[in-house]
Amino acid sequence: MTLRRKATAFLLVLITALSAVAIQGQVCSGQREANFFAAQRGTTLLLVATGEHSTSGFTRDWKKLSASKYEFIIKPPAAGTIVLQVITPYRSRIRFKAPANLANVTIMEGSQSYTIPVTQL
Repeated sequence: MTLRRKATAFLLVLITALSAVAIQGQVCSGQREANFFAAQRGTTLLLVATGEHSTSGFTRDWKKLSASKYEFIIKPPAAGTIVLQVITPYRSRIRFKAPANLANVTIMEGSQSYTIPVTQL
């Protein structure tokens, strides 16, 4: 890994920690808290979600709805699946192509909609 890539990775982690928009409370079934973060460099948009589930076995995915609207999908474990009864942290990130210089993105999660500021890198 080049020095530039290491510096960029470190910067993204630092910005994530400092700039994440925390959505407190019940965001979806089995989820205790969600933190969303968006950063952009040129036409590459990075979306990050972190949080905790009340058990293991949840899956997460992203879907692009429009240039500035994205859906964060959380699926609970299938019925009858054996899961650990422990609080399980997660981090989900994905990159999308998007118009340059977005100011905000909207992240849909279940029936909720969140406007997240985009950090330009």
